[in-house]
Amino acid sequence: MLYHDFLDNTQKPITKAAHYFPIYERHLKKFRNQSIIFWEIGVFEGGSLQMWQRFLGPYAKIIGIDINPICKKHEDWQISVRIGDQADTKFLQEVIDEFGYPDVVIDDGSHHMEQTYASFDFLYDKLRNNGVYLVEDMGTSYMPSFGGGLGKDETFIERSKKMIDLLNARQNELSQEFAKSTFSVCFYESVVVFEKLRWFNPITNIRTPMRFKEIDISRYNKIIFYGCGMHLKNIFNYMYINIMPDEIWDINANEIMTNNNIPDNLKHVPLCLPDFTITDKEKVAIIITMAEGNAKEEVKRLLKDKGFTSVYYV
Repeated sequence: MLYHDFLDNTQKPITKAAHYFPIYERHLKKFRNQSIIFWEIGVFEGGSLQMWQRFLGPYAKIIGIDINPICKKHEDWQISVRIGDQADTKFLQEVIDEFGYPDVVIDDGSHHMEQTYASFDFLYDKLRNNGVYLVEDMGTSYMPSFGGGLGKDETFIERSKKMIDLLNARQNELSQEFAKSTFSVCFYESVVVFEKLRWFNPITNIRTPMRFKEIDISRYNKIIFYGCGMHLKNIFNYMYINIMPDEIWDINANEIMTNNNIPDNLKHVPLCLPDFTITDKEKVAIIITMAEGNAKEEVKRLLKDKGFTSVYYV
């Protein structure tokens, strides 16, 4: 455990709050023995850079950022230290140009509000997919000497609170840019952790594969999936389904699709059924993959009117 490494350390001094170590373990263990670029803003006595070296293993490139030139002495074969202001975006870009985009950034730097969010504003968008941005010692958000204060809008804690709304932008009218690239924002005492994950196909209203197992497909000669484009795409993108359809009917595109050919762009048309001629309708199962609501009930009614007796909703 990382905490045991901290307690047993006999090398350069490490200054960390004890409750930080479970946070590190939770968010950073996936990077162990991986080829990553790891930044720590704030070098101080160099002990934490050595700790990360032991924790991450030999494949990580560890970059220390500090404003104090004396910190260059903490470099070794795996650790590089660059001297500059964490709020200087030109300097930060030079570090990126030299080493590449970071997978992890730990901000243990000045802890002043302006410098903390200047670094975040510049670096977060440049963090690699699946990366982690961890800001610690944010108890300073409540300290006037660091630009903080309880409930003060300009503090990093208050700004991070507002990011909860941005994370849920698909359910409100805010910009979705942050939500499209962020998996989570986690709050701990004096620590905020951002987990980066670009959502290419956001999941909406998918249902468990267990629902499909309730359908006895041996009774039917044909299986048809019927629904709207996004729900159909989610079924195939995110679920291990045990029923493969013979045909796919898309309510939005108003067309029959075969061979699981779900187009990326679907034209929305009024609710209606595609034209079709099917005999022996008792041997056809139609599985509706739509959101809850009046449209679902209307589809069920239309299908029953057409003579289909086996209509399922998953």
